[in-house]
Amino acid sequence: MGTSEFRIKRVPDPVAYIANVTGGIISKSVLAAASGIIPLMKDFDFDLYFHITSFTMTIQVPGGDLLSFAASGNKLTPAMISKISAARSGLKVYFEDIKAVGPDGTTRSLASINLKLTN
Repeated sequence: MGTSEFRIKRVPDPVAYIANVTGGIISKSVLAAASGIIPLMKDFDFDLYFHITSFTMTIQVPGGDLLSFAASGNKLTPAMISKISAARSGLKVYFEDIKAVGPDGTTRSLASINLKLTN
């Protein structure tokens, strides 16, 4: 029958998006209306899907202090949406510790999303 050599490559990590962005400046109303964090496989040849299992949102408040909120799954919590809606222009929001599970069952840590809010 014979033998063949195969090369196997690890599936790359997806890129985390929220409101169709991976960082930069965003309107607070657009961010508050976002459904959640979406992991996308850009320029990948196969239809493989990852699912966000958890993340932390840290938001800057007036005075420079930071407040953190944890979430299970990919959806923004009501407390997160409330803080985003009440934030003033120029404050920063960070989505960190983003965990995603792939089709092979392994958990991946995705890059953070750093945003600056505008009105």
